[in-house]
Amino acid sequence: MKFKGERFIPSKSGMIALQHYHRYEFALHLIDFKGKTVLDIACGEGYGANILAAQAKKIYGVDISGEAIESAKRSYKNERIDFLLGNVVNIPLPDNSIDIVVSFETIEHHNMHVEMMAEIKRVLKEDGVLVISSPDKGYYEKYFPEFRNEFHVKELYKHEFESLLKKYFKKHYSFAQNNVFGSVITGEADYSDSFNMPLHFNKTRDTKVFFEPRFIVAVASDRKIKFNITTSFFTYSSENDPFIELENKNKIIENIQNSNTWKLMSILRKPLDFLRRFTKNDL
Repeated sequence: MKFKGERFIPSKSGMIALQHYHRYEFALHLIDFKGKTVLDIACGEGYGANILAAQAKKIYGVDISGEAIESAKRSYKNERIDFLLGNVVNIPLPDNSIDIVVSFETIEHHNMHVEMMAEIKRVLKEDGVLVISSPDKGYYEKYFPEFRNEFHVKELYKHEFESLLKKYFKKHYSFAQNNVFGSVITGEADYSDSFNMPLHFNKTRDTKVFFEPRFIVAVASDRKIKFNITTSFFTYSSENDPFIELENKNKIIENIQNSNTWKLMSILRKPLDFLRRFTKNDL
């Protein structure tokens, strides 16, 4: 599959890769997937279902895109994974058949949120668990007011996302995800009675704030959930750390600027710059 901006594919790198991989790895260690039947709704190319298959008994990856499903079948040949064509309001699975539903960065791509929740509840067992994420519309309005994603149909503010979950599940727990030259997912301040919420300090030491979520990763169920972890970090390897890459590029630029060739060009450029300014002013 080629990256078109709507579905993440493993060939992409950088911040978007950290965010997408981290959510699946976090979920896998957050709750117990061993022996469970799992649905990855809007599974895309299938990389996430493949991650979850490390522990789950059975994985169903469902996506609306026939191209994505065919690519997933070719890429991940695992007897525990079935990739099926379907969508969030028409999941091709029986009632009460799924232990865990995973849905990452799906809900903002359509406006059938109520119908999606009802369909997820239909396929979930009575004590089933939903692990779902959504970008926080408020965060993007605050820090990236000009940003628009052409593939997003209906984005939610944090309180709207949580209100939706409360209508369908007796319990829900929110985790905050953002990037720090890596990706962090942690429990939110609202749940400090059960989570240890990390503080975010800036280098001027003039303020301290709770970690702000770019994305909200939520867990919802009709039963109380026991979590194995509440905070995790997903980072680049030391060889690919962006800081190291930036330092290396700065060294290259510094070496070029210190070279005799660069110095000679700088000397020759001065009269040309003067002539250019003189000609401009004369006109």
